[in-house]
Amino acid sequence: MGNLKNKTVGRKQPRSPASNDVLASGENARHSGLYNIEHDSDVIEQEIFIRKGTMLPFCQDCGNPIKYRLIQKMEYIAEDPDFS
Repeated sequence: MGNLKNKTVGRKQPRSPASNDVLASGENARHSGLYNIEHDSDVIEQEIFIRKGTMLPFCQDCGNPIKYRLIQKMEYIAEDPDFS
């Protein structure tokens, strides 16, 4: 997922999915926050931060779509009025 460079941050310990907000490759993220990645019915054991408006990429290895499940909404620091 190289085209998300500077827009994602990985974590090693995933949280339990707390949302039914699932997006697919090619869609734009509706919320900034932590997402789980699901590919070919497998949940990849990693969370990533995706910024609102980012177009979600397809798998770089096989080209198939990936599902992105929102776990926790979070403001990107540049979107926080206290820091802008």
